[in-house]
Amino acid sequence: MLFNAIKPIKLRNNDENRIFQGASLTFSILKKQVLITGMSGLIGTALKNYLSDKYHLSALNRSRVDGVQCYQADIADLTSILPAFENKDTVVHLSAIWRDDPSWNDFLNCNVIGTYNVFEAARLANVKRIIFASSCLLYTSDAAD
Repeated sequence: MLFNAIKPIKLRNNDENRIFQGASLTFSILKKQVLITGMSGLIGTALKNYLSDKYHLSALNRSRVDGVQCYQADIADLTSILPAFENKDTVVHLSAIWRDDPSWNDFLNCNVIGTYNVFEAARLANVKRIIFASSCLLYTSDAAD
């Protein structure tokens, strides 16, 4: 049995979570579940590094994100993103199309329909908190000038 090799478990209380520690085993219980859309971007990567010790993170992204559970899907497709929202406490929505001169259809699908789908999937999954963040690059690369 796996737990036979573990010394007695000590409980350490912390405001954000409870951690049980054994001989060489540390695992968290009750860590907040946070889903981050667009984790492979500049802000998403910085947020992952900042929050990874405090929360259980997962990503909803078009490309693979190493080091976390990653749901690969297009946010323009509501049905395909629904599983990513199950049992999440918080969603941080950072996904957006940002490249120079996106087509209107690309902008509409990602930034408008995709954002609606993120909020709808969170509502359907009873997510308690959504944090939406963006930058001026969402609109055009010239907006920063």
